[in-house]
Amino acid sequence: MKKVLLISVAAMAATSAFANIYGPGAGFAVPDNDVVIGGSSSIFVGTGIASVQSVSVTVKGNQANTSDPTGTKMTWMGDWTFSIVNPDNVEVFLFSRVGATSATSFGDSSDMAGLYTFVADGSGLDLWAAAAAALSADIVAPGTYNAGGFNGTNAQTVSSYAGLATANSGNWTLRAFDRASGDFGDVESWSLNATPVPEPATMVVLGAAALAAAARKRRK
Repeated sequence: MKKVLLISVAAMAATSAFANIYGPGAGFAVPDNDVVIGGSSSIFVGTGIASVQSVSVTVKGNQANTSDPTGTKMTWMGDWTFSIVNPDNVEVFLFSRVGATSATSFGDSSDMAGLYTFVADGSGLDLWAAAAAALSADIVAPGTYNAGGFNGTNAQTVSSYAGLATANSGNWTLRAFDRASGDFGDVESWSLNATPVPEPATMVVLGAAALAAAARKRRK
């Protein structure tokens, strides 16, 4: 089987008007059953990141995928682990081996196709529950899901996103692993949408705006 993924990663600050989109990052191959190296791509961000809110992933198949001749889906989502790594080398799962409850279990055999958004505020759906509700050959409904996952040894929740905030500029890296034999795929592209740490000039503007607002309030 062959799976090709079109990945658009967005770490969005929904409450901020200052979120930026970085990228797109280069595509990369994800080798079959490689839990050591996997595939990765980096985007350089020249400022610190104040918050990471969500990740959007668009998935599609490939004509070479013999289990899906129409090439419309990524099969056996329980094989896959996707994560994002910040310039401080802090790594957080987007989703990881859905349905796997131990290091040796196979995970969920449902498929993926379409747009999936992984949010960091807990407002999304439970991806594991959605996969469990789908039949083994069904596509898990595209939608908005909570980020995090279980990699066979430890779990992460959406609160782990707080650790991605960093004052450092540098490379943000998308990593992908296929953790079981029989499937492999490619990431075609990805992008990072994040709230940057305000630069000094921006802080001056924001401070001036706050003072002006306070002055107007006092005059009322």
